[in-house]
Amino acid sequence: MAISFCKYLKIKLIYLLNMSNENNFQGIDISKITQYDLISVFPDFQPLLVSTTENWDDDKLRVIEVFTFSNHYDISELTTKIIDYYQNIYPDIF
Repeated sequence: MAISFCKYLKIKLIYLLNMSNENNFQGIDISKITQYDLISVFPDFQPLLVSTTENWDDDKLRVIEVFTFSNHYDISELTTKIIDYYQNIYPDIF
């Protein structure tokens, strides 16, 4: 019994630490979030196909995909967090 209770406390602590992070959405780190992470949170939503004429690196394309996803499905809290986190990193997107 003591082992499972200790595991519970550890999981709870990790959860609380993640939730207190301002760069976090539903327990997912904004700096690493993908559409597929969001589908686990919103199982009724489908991933969106995003294409560009620019030759952008994988990380920038990931940000555009997540931003498009949040706008399309009107997830305003996520949209705000993405803008706040990435507007200085990728100012040409925002």
